[in-house]
Amino acid sequence: MLFEIREKKIIELLEQQGSVTISYLSNYFDISKVTIRRHIDKLAEEITPIKRVRGGAIFNKAETSYESFEEKSKRFIEIKEKIGILAASLVKEKDTLILDSGSTNLYVSKSLSSLNSVTAITNDLEIALYMAKVPNIKTIFAGGEVRPFIFSCYGPLTENYFDNLIVEKLFLGAESIDLKRGITNAQINEANLKQKMISCAKEVIMVADSSKFDKSSLAFVADFSKINVVVSDDKIPKNYINFFKEKGIKLYVV
Repeated sequence: MLFEIREKKIIELLEQQGSVTISYLSNYFDISKVTIRRHIDKLAEEITPIKRVRGGAIFNKAETSYESFEEKSKRFIEIKEKIGILAASLVKEKDTLILDSGSTNLYVSKSLSSLNSVTAITNDLEIALYMAKVPNIKTIFAGGEVRPFIFSCYGPLTENYFDNLIVEKLFLGAESIDLKRGITNAQINEANLKQKMISCAKEVIMVADSSKFDKSSLAFVADFSKINVVVSDDKIPKNYINFFKEKGIKLYVV
């Protein structure tokens, strides 16, 4: 089994059980305890909720990010609004879009009203409700299980919706961005859905304010090779600016 696949499974076991022992994982994967210790040490270093303890590891749910939509929408309002305006300026008339859930993408949706014949697909109830009031935007809602207090859908029903779609642009929200681990999310189901969205898009535009950088969460979403454009603010760390330039990723700052 590949190193990365084992790591993903260890993360899943930790999330489900809350803790695992080195002996248990050694028997589970049929590999040495030395190799398991290397896995645990690496994960504990890279993912905040995972803690190395004597004989194994624990998963501290209190350190994952579970802000409600209302809480998220109150943070960095002015910056998110500017990011939304700039990001929306990248859309052309008659484009087909996916708008990932989140407060930043709500501001993207609010800046699309001047365009004609845009088709926008979203799993976010707040975004869908706003766009449904704009007659020149064709709004498609990808439904499924609703996250309480977050007002977005996720899970197999929502994921299946994106199986046969091809769109010009995806506006991808990001919870945590790290040079080493790429884009990550606290929720495994949300990470899976974001991966589905990425596979549908000809161009992936990541919208994220600077507070999301140099952070890492539980579930892997994508590496930077999947990102074409980043829209952020001028507080983005300088090493990311250099990295995006080196990788040919377009960066817009507000």
